[in-house]
Amino acid sequence: MKRSCVLAVTVAVVLVTTQVRTPWLFAATAAAGTISPDSPAITWAGQPWTGPNPVTCFSINGTDPTCDRFALTIVPPRKDFVVTIRVTAANATDQVPPTDDIDLYVRDPGGNTIAMSGTSGGIEEVVLNNPPGGTYVVVVQPFLVVPGGTYSGFAAIGSPPTNQRSTSYNGVPYTANFIGVPSSTPARSTPLMAQLKTSFNYVGRQAAEPTIGITRNNTAFFAASTFDFPSPSFPERLARTLVMRSTDKGATWQSVSPSLTASLPEEEENASFPPMSLDPYVYVDPIGLNPASKAGRVFSVDLDAACGANAIFSDNEGASWTEIPLFACNTPVNDHQTLVTAPPPAGFSTAGYPSMLYFCYNQVGDSACSRSVNGGVTFVPTTPAFTGADPAAGDLCGGLTGHLVADSKGRIFLPKGHCGLPWVAVSSDAGNSWTRVKITNNTPMADHEVTLAVDTADNVYAVWQDGTF
Repeated sequence: MKRSCVLAVTVAVVLVTTQVRTPWLFAATAAAGTISPDSPAITWAGQPWTGPNPVTCFSINGTDPTCDRFALTIVPPRKDFVVTIRVTAANATDQVPPTDDIDLYVRDPGGNTIAMSGTSGGIEEVVLNNPPGGTYVVVVQPFLVVPGGTYSGFAAIGSPPTNQRSTSYNGVPYTANFIGVPSSTPARSTPLMAQLKTSFNYVGRQAAEPTIGITRNNTAFFAASTFDFPSPSFPERLARTLVMRSTDKGATWQSVSPSLTASLPEEEENASFPPMSLDPYVYVDPIGLNPASKAGRVFSVDLDAACGANAIFSDNEGASWTEIPLFACNTPVNDHQTLVTAPPPAGFSTAGYPSMLYFCYNQVGDSACSRSVNGGVTFVPTTPAFTGADPAAGDLCGGLTGHLVADSKGRIFLPKGHCGLPWVAVSSDAGNSWTRVKITNNTPMADHEVTLAVDTADNVYAVWQDGTF
């Protein structure tokens, strides 16, 4: 996972809290300013950079003179509003590479980091929704810059966006025998149920490869991982995952990750387990340990380059967690993990947990899998679902897959973009063997992701991004 953000759906607001312990050692030209309904916008110029700082602006000993700070006082209007804060490297728009890589943090009057933007470029922006009045600190980090460069800052009060993007859609049905190119502007068709309505909530924390799960209590969980792990022993910050929970249909989110109580890096004040991630992933088993409860079991899995992954799970919607270091540890090469629970198939039984748990991931040479009979406490390896080298499909197809699903009989399905076509591997014996099925020759795909869903009658549906357009 690189310093980038791939978002399929905007789902959560994430807050990271870190206590202020540092003085303002390196101030902007205008050290402070105010925005209000009468004066809704402000600009400022940053100081020239003395050098790059890819580590942190929040060192525990307070020595971070390379970072720049601007004190922004917000006087709220008497209506809903947003505050947009944007910083732009001086060479970000001159079309001459390289562009300085700067990062943006915003701290509230209490000293908590409430928003950040850390892309690999020189323009960073955050939006605060109805922030309380007070003085906020805008922190600009020269992650990778040329000494002598600088940046400009901008902040403004504005109106919140209306929900104009909420929409519904009815596509044209195509039969299984359809061959050709579907219409790129489908006509309307009569829906089978009420039209789907969607709403959008701003994401206050970047989240690479986001996933989401929902319990039978309608409690949502979101794995939000971004590159803000402050370790002095690495040239770049690692990614850190916070498990976020929403109990109000996604309107607000709170971190429920457990605290890390030992082996803290010297600069990390409020850590979480695991302290760093190579790939975040959250999965909710709706049945969980106690089928009579609606809490289910929530899994959060973060890949570990050395051995499988670190994981936590909760049976009470994040109130407490069980930590499983080196979850399903088989071999050190792993990526793009996926989990699913299923009833035990014929001839198999579980121990202390009602469902079988399956864990698959990409090893490049194959799509490796493991299974657990005790809810994820221990695992045993199974047969790989796919081989990376497959002459029958087109030579080297790799091991990247979509996500596992299961039916009511305990069969498990792992989809894959396999050498440009959609495939699915099916196992009826808990992963001991797999049948690999090519879904179609007619519609090639442009990516490795095939998504499956299973209905109550055990029909399996597949969707993928085609390579036609």
